[in-house]
Amino acid sequence: AVFTYNDDPSLVGPGLIILITTVPSGTIGDRVRISLPNKNEHLVLIEVQVFSYENPSLVPSTMRTQLPSVIPSNRPSVKQSVVPSTVPSSLPTETQLPSIIPSNRPLYNVALNKSTSQSSTADDRFISSKANDGDVRPESVVGIGNGISLTNKEINPWWEVTLGTSVVIESITIYNRDLVHNGCTANYGGNCSRHLKGFRLEIFNGEDANAVFTYNDASLDDPGLIILITTVPSGTIGDRVRISLPNKNEHLVLIEVQVFSYENPSLVPSTMRTQLPSVIPSNRPSVLPSVIPS
Repeated sequence: AVFTYNDDPSLVGPGLIILITTVPSGTIGDRVRISLPNKNEHLVLIEVQVFSYENPSLVPSTMRTQLPSVIPSNRPSVKQSVVPSTVPSSLPTETQLPSIIPSNRPLYNVALNKSTSQSSTADDRFISSKANDGDVRPESVVGIGNGISLTNKEINPWWEVTLGTSVVIESITIYNRDLVHNGCTANYGGNCSRHLKGFRLEIFNGEDANAVFTYNDASLDDPGLIILITTVPSGTIGDRVRISLPNKNEHLVLIEVQVFSYENPSLVPSTMRTQLPSVIPSNRPSVLPSVIPS
């Protein structure tokens, strides 16, 4: 194999969405295999996605051995019909041109363990920090009412995380409830995940009261167990993320909220973030799965 990834056996579980972003830049392959070595087991998969800046239907196979080891992040994605006729013989480094980013650059969850607040707290067990403590296990695993943030039933309930500094936000993932019980069936007609139907997510930056990005859930029935918000415009800078249920008299319940950025706040001085380019190529493919069926 030109690349091998072994799941860490010390972890409790690999998770619901497994992002493998450690493939070395320039790795060329035509076949991907997933296995359970040394196990007498079933192998069950929902979906496997393999991302590349190349469109195999357009690029001749003879060109693939000539690819540079670092690929520009603004290289056309597989959804575009245009492929450059030539590949640059030399490329600027990341320090020379921020818009050229190695394809294996890691994403950081910049919301992890950051300061949080919510419109109210139903009980001391349901404090706002439960929704960004790094534990994405659903209630079906940890037990009903465990590992969740929960507001009182009120008009326009909200939850918010303050990132501590402004960063370029790439995407956001919300982990929703997965249980079905009598209360949810009576109130929502089924799975407890339906309670988030119609939620709003907003990104703010600084003292500006106007959101720099707003996402309104348009699900007809159920937003799903894992909600991937990958429509954040490239270059969106924010330091605060809020989730709310506008115009509803409801509880707001969350399992976990993750805010992803290519910046590592522990390494990048806050004074540098205002100098980031205002536009990062919008055709840069996301390393996240494009959709999770609800």
